[in-house]
Amino acid sequence: EYRITPGFTPANVRSRPPSSERGRPTPLSLPIDPSSQPPESPPALPLEEITRESMVLKNDGVVYTYPECVAGVPLVKINEEHPYWEANWPNVKTLIEPQLARWREKHQAAIEAGPKQDKGGSSKYQIGRQVNRGIKILEFHEKGPISPYQLLGKRYIQAGKGGITSYDTLFRLSETISELEKFNLDISPVDWMRQRLHELIQTQGLNFNLSRTIHDFYQDSKLTSLRYKHGFKNIGRPSGAMKARLSHGSPSTIPKPPQKRKSMHSVPTTPREDSFVNHSPLPGQISSGYRTPASVPAPAPQPVFSTHLNKKPKYMPPAHYRPDHDEFHFETWSDTDSCSGGIITKYDWRLAVVKTRLYTSHINVTQYWTWVGQIQCFQHQVLKDVKPAKWGLFRDEIDFHVHIAEIEEMEWSIEALRVHIIMKKDVGELAPDGKPRGDVMTSFPRA
Repeated sequence: EYRITPGFTPANVRSRPPSSERGRPTPLSLPIDPSSQPPESPPALPLEEITRESMVLKNDGVVYTYPECVAGVPLVKINEEHPYWEANWPNVKTLIEPQLARWREKHQAAIEAGPKQDKGGSSKYQIGRQVNRGIKILEFHEKGPISPYQLLGKRYIQAGKGGITSYDTLFRLSETISELEKFNLDISPVDWMRQRLHELIQTQGLNFNLSRTIHDFYQDSKLTSLRYKHGFKNIGRPSGAMKARLSHGSPSTIPKPPQKRKSMHSVPTTPREDSFVNHSPLPGQISSGYRTPASVPAPAPQPVFSTHLNKKPKYMPPAHYRPDHDEFHFETWSDTDSCSGGIITKYDWRLAVVKTRLYTSHINVTQYWTWVGQIQCFQHQVLKDVKPAKWGLFRDEIDFHVHIAEIEEMEWSIEALRVHIIMKKDVGELAPDGKPRGDVMTSFPRA
């Protein structure tokens, strides 16, 4: 057995399985999960970016002086002791902690009730998500760059129910600031957001509502453009007006397939049917030099959003063009999957089984870890169908992805083709039972 702290060495690097065994492509015709796509294509004319050069915010070193929406707002983070603080503004911590405690109680009750009272675990998962949101809010309250009461000037701040300090609105504010930190802006995330809010005020006039705008800010066009620019994709359930655009049934109206009997193994395996998020082709991902094989029919158009919506971005590495006449190609060896016609790349690692504390992947499915350099993550993907080829991602609570930043230590055995990934205890999202996901173990198929 070997131990190492940094880095990763794939256990199946010594040999490559025959083409009949290599089922996982990264093809041009197999794009990103539709639920991960922005609701609309990027605008034909690019929006003006918010940069240091285009920013209109001005300050005198103590407070903002321009534009009107931020005039008088202190540059430093405020609290109850600051002169700017209003007496009727409740402390975020005292406001959120009781709500978080109630969500935790509900989550524990859902866990104790068991699967019979919560078919599919959806309620438990949704409640667990609210627990995670509360934790995020409190973290932002303690470590964030500003108080929510100083995002804009006082005339725009509404405290209490339906205001800037409502549970979901506070979460969206903290999550947006965290997301903006990923984009290597030349201004602070808070100033980027203030500039954008100023632009929206100019456009919407008296119809502008700060709390509503923040609550729905995930769908903001300039934030969406930033995601496109930096290789991230839209995720999650559409909010507000976006819900009306869904022409297909919701999860509650779409009949679920009958569930199979549970495995006799003590560790539950992951669902094989109703846990998938389908992949459907996107024309923008098909390069001009690639021709879809005649044996693989083009998939029918898919809805913009699938019935199972994930909150994590789903990525595929860049597909690679293979010329029609490849001098290195010969009959007994192929980099093309025999079932789906997709191309196998250096970013793909075929897996036999992946196991976490709560879930174990099924040994009979074709599954891969695909390396995604932009987010430093090995993303777990599973072949769902071959006619046409469809690649799926399990629901969020069934998490077999491995982020490099979350790894504490690696153990592996080349002889056994197994890897034990010891994860850090204080990072990553909680599992459906409210506890850390824990370590990840996998075995690789033999050639």
